[in-house]
Amino acid sequence: MNIKIIKAFRDVSYETTIVLSKMTPVMHKVDKRIIAFYGKNKIITNMSNAKDMQISKIYDKFNIKPNDYAYEIPTLINPYLLNNSTKHYTTFETKNEAMLNPNLNDCSINRIFTDGSKSPNGTALAVLIYEKGLEAYTVIGRLRDENSIYQAEMSAILLSLMIVTNNNIQGKTIIFTDSQSSIMKLKSNDTNLSTIISEVKTCIANLSNNNNRNVQVHWCPGHKNIIGNETADYYAKLAAKSSTKLLQIPLPLKNLSLKVQKCQKDMFVHRWLNGMNGSTVKKFIRDINNFDIINDHRLVQIITGHNRLNYYLQTIGVAESSICKCNKDIEDDQHFMFECELYETERTLILDTCELLNLTWPPKRYEIIENPLLQHRTVEYLIETKRLNF
Repeated sequence: MNIKIIKAFRDVSYETTIVLSKMTPVMHKVDKRIIAFYGKNKIITNMSNAKDMQISKIYDKFNIKPNDYAYEIPTLINPYLLNNSTKHYTTFETKNEAMLNPNLNDCSINRIFTDGSKSPNGTALAVLIYEKGLEAYTVIGRLRDENSIYQAEMSAILLSLMIVTNNNIQGKTIIFTDSQSSIMKLKSNDTNLSTIISEVKTCIANLSNNNNRNVQVHWCPGHKNIIGNETADYYAKLAAKSSTKLLQIPLPLKNLSLKVQKCQKDMFVHRWLNGMNGSTVKKFIRDINNFDIINDHRLVQIITGHNRLNYYLQTIGVAESSICKCNKDIEDDQHFMFECELYETERTLILDTCELLNLTWPPKRYEIIENPLLQHRTVEYLIETKRLNF
């Protein structure tokens, strides 16, 4: 498939094929799928057998710590947060909050506002508790920078449920979140849910089975001057900048996939830049991540050096001599593209374009690839000469 895409000879190097086709190497896909499978199923290798040893080698290859993606609920609720949370006592305010519940003035209802925050400062969550409408306190937690905003929002809901359980909060409790995605996931009947969503659903079900408790999760609009929501938002942002002890929430699988992808990319770039293969291609392509796929087989011949010119044909034993038909010099890409008098008329396409772009003659190899107009004119030149046609 790669050869078909780049329209090159079969004997181009593996590295050149990958660079020009921009296709992901098969083994990269294999490694990525193996890691994704083990991460999704929360499997941690224990080196107990040969299979686990192979998986561990893949983890080591990409510097991945399996525990970062393994979910254990005890690590979520940090005693430090429950025992040393910042508490603020205030009278429950109804202004701008009547829209949330028709019985807002019913002080028998406990109200909890949750929020997550993700910014350059970090990722964090905050839980604001109004017990019986009279006193309020907040619990904050800082997540790892790699955790997503969605994880922060869901973890805040789960943390609030744990607080209801641990503090033995009785009666009706309404948990407010401004995360519509969290509400949608909690309402979903999909059985293939992440562990944290399953934990939230289980906690709600367990609390609801208690005759003295009735826990509900409602949505509330964000940034609408609702004091509970605004306060939770403030403390979540504050927690992101604080030195609060980290909550060990498992990293999202998307992060795992991106990390593997970046590692694979970096490893290949290092292999490309430091390897012996592709020396001719490197003259044309300086940044393998910043060029468009080249669809003309003639230009690919020039870029790879594997072409129908006599210099190359002699090296593979097809031509007896490497001399050009003009008998002036060896027929390599330099001579054919910029010097041979047999193609002076066709070469005006490239000459005029270089003058228009204020490029010196002959142009540098990479200028042909990096300048769309010059690349187009070069292809026209190759077509007009018919020298590289099959």
